[in-house]
Amino acid sequence: MNQVMTKWRSASVLGAAVAMAAAGCALPPKSAGQAPSAVELPPISPNRSTFSDGTSLVPVGHTQIETGVTFAQRTQAGVDTARTNVPEVVARYRVSDVVEVRALWGGQTWSTVDWSTVDQGAGSETDDGGSDPAIGIVVPLAEQQGWLPAIAIEALTTLGVGSSDFSSSHADPTAKLLWSYGGGHLPEWLGIGGNFNVSYPTEAGDRFTQTAVSLYATFTPSGADTCWFAEWYLVGRPANHVDATQSADFGVVQRLNRTTAIDARIGFGLDDRADDWFTGIGISFLF
Repeated sequence: MNQVMTKWRSASVLGAAVAMAAAGCALPPKSAGQAPSAVELPPISPNRSTFSDGTSLVPVGHTQIETGVTFAQRTQAGVDTARTNVPEVVARYRVSDVVEVRALWGGQTWSTVDWSTVDQGAGSETDDGGSDPAIGIVVPLAEQQGWLPAIAIEALTTLGVGSSDFSSSHADPTAKLLWSYGGGHLPEWLGIGGNFNVSYPTEAGDRFTQTAVSLYATFTPSGADTCWFAEWYLVGRPANHVDATQSADFGVVQRLNRTTAIDARIGFGLDDRADDWFTGIGISFLF
């Protein structure tokens, strides 16, 4: 049971810093370097609710709040684990044409472990507490040109101040390379992109190197107000001495108006170390 909880808590720390982001269903797609007109606010382009971060930024001088809830379930070695995170929050503010700052929080976490199927004398245990908040910046490096995608970099770190059950109690940094490609040589309704992440998390006081890679596709067949997405991602060493895990998810982002959008997703693990399934809903506001 302790080994199961250790792995789950490490994954929760990673989730607060890395996984609470999105492929960025741009409505319509917008490359990293574009600055919006001061006269007309461009339509909202949420940066949730998947593993990947997109290259699009919020309008200069504006704030975007993205929030939601995630439910996850897995069974490993006969032990059932369920987790709920609410409210997940990402606050984004575009300081200038070349810098967006972000504050992230995975919300309050409830994790219930039931090992009664492997130990009839035992039962279940529920831990709850605040996830570890994180802060970061995103800087665009290149706009999409020809066959070359839009590219941006992101740097963030957890603060190590979350609940002891869901925080390493250390500042754990992550660096990300973001890329995206929409329109151009692709059909107007199709976008693709991905991330490559390198993290330096802490588990039981020991640091280790963690990598992650993701690929996603976005589809807007119903027009600019609806964006469907599908995604695959791999996390190398989700916890120390744990093999890589793979997951996939899909969902939809629906813009209600120029400043409000809602989203929903469902996903599943591709191996026995990942969550069996997870799902979530959210809403985003542009101010």
